[in-house]
Amino acid sequence: MTAAPVPPAAPGAASADRSALRRAAEGFEAMLVRQMLAAARSDGDPHEDDAPDAFAGILDARLADVAAACGAFGIADALERQLASRLQGGRRP
Repeated sequence: MTAAPVPPAAPGAASADRSALRRAAEGFEAMLVRQMLAAARSDGDPHEDDAPDAFAGILDARLADVAAACGAFGIADALERQLASRLQGGRRP
């Protein structure tokens, strides 16, 4: 059984899909960077004051968003390239 071909998208739909794909890829990269930073900060010391952790979480979130937006790790770029071919070709896994 073969999949039915995907009808061509409207002219503005392709750029909207690509823009949404980029935002999703950057969001995914930012989430991974946040998790990496949180893991790097957690040393498990029960005697340490937790007050700085609240600000560290805010800083980590902002740093992760900026790193993803500028492509610091390249995860969003690679993910976007991989998934964009599926948008253009209409292929399904």
